Amino acid sequence: MLHGVSAIVLFCFFRKKIWFLLKNIKPLFYKILPLAIGIICADAFTAGCYFLFPVLEVSRIPIVYGLALSLFALLSLRFINQKKYRKVDLRIFSILGFVQGLALLPGISRLAITFVVGRWLGLSPKKSFETSSFIFLPLISGAGFVYGIKVLFSSYANQVLNITTVCVMFASGIVAYCLFWFVSRLAYRKKMWIFSIYFLIPIILSFFL
Repeated sequence: MLHGVSAIVLFCFFRKKIWFLLKNIKPLFYKILPLAIGIICADAFTAGCYFLFPVLEVSRIPIVYGLALSLFALLSLRFINQKKYRKVDLRIFSILGFVQGLALLPGISRLAITFVVGRWLGLSPKKSFETSSFIFLPLISGAGFVYGIKVLFSSYANQVLNITTVCVMFASGIVAYCLFWFVSRLAYRKKMWIFSIYFLIPIILSFFL
């Protein structure tokens, strides 16, 4: 059900941009259409990884490798020195969709890895952050809807859907929004690499657990 909370957080964070696109869907149709096709293409690559990885049994990969990859990916942002930025095209959407699929591997941060790859592909910090978020929005929304329906019609619905759960979800949503806003500020100001320090904690702990 927290998938639904995550989806709401993203919708709230990008509410102005989403509302602008919906309100101007007719005059901006030929600009919105490539965006929609790109997101669909990206999520198709992600879905491919979702169905392929269980067959390859990649879940057995130690989590420390994924954490280390996320850490070094964020640190690599320090070496990006772009003066001109590219526009998002279908090729970039496809690559980011595949990279998003790689985040299904243990320990890899989806936001970190897609943002970093977007930057290395020539996107501006803001565009890379927004693209990473928008290709994730349909997936997290779908997951929230599907699993939310399963909970509603399950035998333990009364145990889950109570005032305590609602309060916890509401509080987690507020915290998630604040953290997402903080990370976006770091991304827009080209300081996302600072977040790599966070990964040192679970990497160190993984050697003792």
